[in-house]
Amino acid sequence: MKKIYLLILFFIFSGNGHLIFCQGNVIDSLSHLLQKTKSDSEQVKLLNSICWQQFILEDYANAKMNGNEALKRARTLNLSKEVARSYSYLGSIASREGNYQEAIADYFSSLKIREKMNDRKGVAGIYNNMGMVYESQNNLKDALQSFRSAVSIFDSLKDKKGIGNGLLNIANIYNDQNLLDSALKLYEQALNYRTESDDARGMATCYNDIAVVYDRLDKNDKALEYYNKALQIRQEIEDDYGVATVYVNLSEFYMKLNEMNKAKIMIDDAIRVSEEIQSKDELLDCYETLYHLDSICGDFKGAYSSYKEYITYRDSLINEQNTKKIVQQQMQYGFDKKTSADSIKNSEQKKHDDLKHKQEIQQQKIYTYGGALGFALMLVVAVVSLRAFRNKQKANEIISAQKLLVEEKQKEILDSIHYAKRIQNALLPNEKYIRNSLDR
Repeated sequence: MKKIYLLILFFIFSGNGHLIFCQGNVIDSLSHLLQKTKSDSEQVKLLNSICWQQFILEDYANAKMNGNEALKRARTLNLSKEVARSYSYLGSIASREGNYQEAIADYFSSLKIREKMNDRKGVAGIYNNMGMVYESQNNLKDALQSFRSAVSIFDSLKDKKGIGNGLLNIANIYNDQNLLDSALKLYEQALNYRTESDDARGMATCYNDIAVVYDRLDKNDKALEYYNKALQIRQEIEDDYGVATVYVNLSEFYMKLNEMNKAKIMIDDAIRVSEEIQSKDELLDCYETLYHLDSICGDFKGAYSSYKEYITYRDSLINEQNTKKIVQQQMQYGFDKKTSADSIKNSEQKKHDDLKHKQEIQQQKIYTYGGALGFALMLVVAVVSLRAFRNKQKANEIISAQKLLVEEKQKEILDSIHYAKRIQNALLPNEKYIRNSLDR
């Protein structure tokens, strides 16, 4: 079971973070396993895994439903690790939906459990996630503190990839604050850790971010060098989304240098790659850049066409987001309705259980009081019997004493009679004497 479970959870990412292994098949396989397995603990693990796969597919309503179900079962079974995992996933879902307070609350719940379990790597991961939520709220002070806490723990664990991620997040904040020198220093440190951990995708990200800083500092040679390094790695690992992003950055870079031909080549390549992977958000950036390029070059017809494409993709993405929100609301309504029904059912069951419990308590009280009364009656009977026994025993003692006294009196009388008889015998002449005397 464990081997099958691990195999199904194994999937491969392309450079842009999109799965090249069909997520739908992964979810179907996990759902099939969920129906077959009899183990309660394995069911909780599978529910959490399904939740995460649905989160990747941005199916937040179903992800939340399965995450809450996994959390409920994990609590009942006292599976601390899975409870922490559920809270972590639910926090990520809430964060993606913009429910930042809920996300922070879920992350804190996961953090407490992981700290209790001494899961230091998990704790660092939660700090990292919390930092990104704070950053989304523009709460940069707490974001920096969370990222630094994560880096500190990863450093104590010698986790180079984790250190690199944390440093990159801190550098992004410095970049947004226009602290370019500080950002550049951290980007370079993050690059070193990513290189040591052989994280090609992370290295490409660092190269691109370093290039952007050099670009903003007008250090054009350095910027071009790092853009090309990022592009080379992303082409090697077939990260098409990342390749398109670098092409857009290079097009804007050449526009700044007034090298419009190179800028046009780069943006055309970006559109070609984005169309191949059918990335609407990347095509949105491409046509926005192309619109500016055509405008600068005086190609107003091309600019108008590019702007129309830009509006088309923008509206399409907005509609998709709105549709997704509506679907999420519908799913949430259904989930809330089911939860409400379950809550009513559970409430009725609780009332029934409470009534039954009260009846059992009342019956137990009757038994207790009856037993106490019976014991009291037995005690009274025992006391009365004891007193009767003692009275009888006392009467017997009196009778025995009186009997003894009568016997003594009787003995005294007999002794007196015997004594009188002896005196009589002593005073009176015997019968023989009297007979002789009469004969004389």
